[in-house]
Amino acid sequence: MNGRLPGSLQSRRGPSHTAWFRDRNALLVLDNCEHVIGAAAALVDAILRAAPRAGILATAREPLRAEGKWMHRLAPRELPTQERTSPTAAEALGYSAVELFNERAAATTDSFMLNDADVPAVLEICRRLDGMLLALELAAARVDALGVDGLAARRIRCAGSNRNDPKGKTSSSIRQSSPELH
Repeated sequence: MNGRLPGSLQSRRGPSHTAWFRDRNALLVLDNCEHVIGAAAALVDAILRAAPRAGILATAREPLRAEGKWMHRLAPRELPTQERTSPTAAEALGYSAVELFNERAAATTDSFMLNDADVPAVLEICRRLDGMLLALELAAARVDALGVDGLAARRIRCAGSNRNDPKGKTSSSIRQSSPELH
């Protein structure tokens, strides 16, 4: 996108889009705002100033930087410890990172089903990506082309990987550090 909101949320005559919210108890949901972060922040600020009873739930991979916002960061998905190197497929699926990877891979490749032989490669992928939601989804989408062993053989990782980093990763940092996921 070009950093602008869709036409239905823009106004050429000023902030008239806030008028609808002014006297209503309403919830506006804005999903994936990172592509239009500045415009989304301006819209949120305008609506909240004009309509104090309105609520807004916005999701983005980076802070919205709107006045009066509350932020809730999602933690990385759970991973088995490094010492736990060879769980069965059933045991590995007990970890949320593996479960998410499995769900997304199966959604893009009908024939994919995590088996015991795939577990070491899937654990390697999930660990390199630090259990980060977006990174796992991008990687799982490539299973159809590369298979789990081929994907594990690639140099995929999150830029500046650090599970203790509360900021998470942006989609661009993941793509820049792992061009194989494009």
